[in-house]
Amino acid sequence: MTRKGRTRERHHRHDTGRRERPWCGDCARARAWLDAHHIAYTEVDVEADPGARERAAAHNEGRLHTPTFEIGDGVCVDFRPDTLSDLLGIK
Repeated sequence: MTRKGRTRERHHRHDTGRRERPWCGDCARARAWLDAHHIAYTEVDVEADPGARERAAAHNEGRLHTPTFEIGDGVCVDFRPDTLSDLLGIK
């Protein structure tokens, strides 16, 4: 779990990156969903990394919304299991 100012990297299976805030409830639900599906990912705390904050906001018309997922060439803003399943190619 990412906590203030730290990031944790895991081995990538689908080149999945998540931009998050440590206190975000949707981020916690997304983390649990990814873990339950054995999807490796990289967590980045947008409160500790201004560049990651800008990148996440760029995917949502300049407004920051977390979690934001970057999966290959695809993006999913917010925790949307159906969209994540499609992007990850899982049922």
